[in-house]
Amino acid sequence: MTLLSTLALSVVVALVFVLFGAPVLTQHSETFMAAVNFSLLAITPAILTLKPTFSAWRRALLSAEQKSIPEKWAAGFFWCTAVTTWASAYFIPMDWDRPWQRWPLPVVGGAFLGNLISLLFVLIRCFIVPVARADYEESENEKRRMVRELENEERQSRPVTRSMAKKDL
Repeated sequence: MTLLSTLALSVVVALVFVLFGAPVLTQHSETFMAAVNFSLLAITPAILTLKPTFSAWRRALLSAEQKSIPEKWAAGFFWCTAVTTWASAYFIPMDWDRPWQRWPLPVVGGAFLGNLISLLFVLIRCFIVPVARADYEESENEKRRMVRELENEERQSRPVTRSMAKKDL
């Protein structure tokens, strides 16, 4: 199921690549392989973690709502890979005549770079930040508890004077 979904979405990605200016008649196999590469890196994590409904994909990839960890994971991989793939196409029209500028090498390299960035992003956003936030909240709660204990000890150790005893009556 995952392989078929990835291949089907690769056709859609290949059409998007063509709409963005990829060669249609001369290098169609390279375009399709770049689309398969992009699909494996950006779309397969979403296929594996999200429910197969349009609303789940829309919520994970397009919504600004609070997301669960799998939704953050899928969105991180998709958007980091998509943005770096798009940005790496900047190097194709430059007239440096270098072998690495030929289609689809910059786009594939950008997809891999985006996937690496998304791995770091997802690691930080989904695992390190929640642990740090939990540690911070725990330390803040510990500080509040210690302050309350000190205040209670201070109240109990204060000598009772006549004026204080009269107020209590």
